[in-house]
Amino acid sequence: MTLQGDLYRGSEASPVISNQEIAGRNLIARWNHPLDGGSTLGVHAYYDYIGLTVPHTFAEYLSTYDLEVQHTLTWGSRQQIVWGGGYRVQQDSFALSPALSPGAANQFFDPQSRTLYLDNLFVQDSIALLRSLKLILGTKVEDDPYSGAQLLPSVRLSWKVTDKDLVWSAVSRVVRAPSRLDRDFFQTQGPFTLLKGGDFQPEKVIAYEMGYRAQPLAGASLSISAYYNQYQDLRNAEVTVGGFPPIPTAGVTSGGFPIMFGNGMEGETYGIELWGNYQLAKWWRLDPGVNWLHKNLRFKPGASTIGGTEIAGDDPTY
Repeated sequence: MTLQGDLYRGSEASPVISNQEIAGRNLIARWNHPLDGGSTLGVHAYYDYIGLTVPHTFAEYLSTYDLEVQHTLTWGSRQQIVWGGGYRVQQDSFALSPALSPGAANQFFDPQSRTLYLDNLFVQDSIALLRSLKLILGTKVEDDPYSGAQLLPSVRLSWKVTDKDLVWSAVSRVVRAPSRLDRDFFQTQGPFTLLKGGDFQPEKVIAYEMGYRAQPLAGASLSISAYYNQYQDLRNAEVTVGGFPPIPTAGVTSGGFPIMFGNGMEGETYGIELWGNYQLAKWWRLDPGVNWLHKNLRFKPGASTIGGTEIAGDDPTY
């Protein structure tokens, strides 16, 4: 059993607004217990709190409680199964002070406070097809408070060519569930609402990966992997048809405020990652690496193009 905790407090000065005060605490507990038959039961729990305040401006508070239970067992001579579940509770509050001057812009969450519950069940089976060939099948069912249950399957195959060479490939489905920012965020300017959360749905990706790992020398290792990701329902900014005031945007005939988050973007990314390490001496190790990324994102037919595809992130090519 291990137990770890932190406690911190700080202040950041600002020439424009009042000093920002930040404080937090966390506690992590892990317990692992061997069972009969060679299986293992593990329990992981943590609590985290963070508070950020700017006097006369805003305050943010977030408490997180998380529990995960995991059971590992062997089935026959060729299979190892891991299964379990998790439960998380998040309690937040984003308090906003009234604007100091009439007509000033305000950004806030509505409702100001929420308690969100997230739970999941998972299972993974590692199967030794041959002495050098392993198949890993897994899935997780995650139930988030905004969009409900999502199925997250994955399959991975690895081939140990020699004692120093390994080839692997994998296919996975992943989602990014809506957050408070996607659903509950508002921005106003005087009596007008400029931005508000809409009916944002999860972002989805199917990830294809393959790679090679080698240990050419006793003190050196090398890894290279390639990936291809297919994205659906990426977040974009949608104008309100017939809203006020109108926004002149290429490809949009009419529309205006409030702007809402939608799922009007899709596309693909692919790239290569290469990294390794070399032990020059007992006290000196080099870990070089390089990444190359290509993005091909686009808007769905009829979607608003406000902000361009850069709204999905400004990622370097190299």
